[in-house]
Amino acid sequence: MIQEIQTLETAILVDMLAAYTTNYSRMLKEGASDKEFAKCSLTIRSIQAEIDSRKKKAANTSTTGSTINFQSEYTE
Repeated sequence: MIQEIQTLETAILVDMLAAYTTNYSRMLKEGASDKEFAKCSLTIRSIQAEIDSRKKKAANTSTTGSTINFQSEYTE
């Protein structure tokens, strides 16, 4: 499941997180087996971890690297 999560687009992960959270809330209200709770909880945590990982990678990415060259059209 983790390798599958890593290949999905972030928007899909967010949608999945919402769906699994809704399902988890429903299970709390209506009841479910310990195995179902554990599986759903593990899936939610896996999705959250992947989203957090992507956020950290994005925060560490800089757009002001040395590959950006500035050339002035004006000379004095």
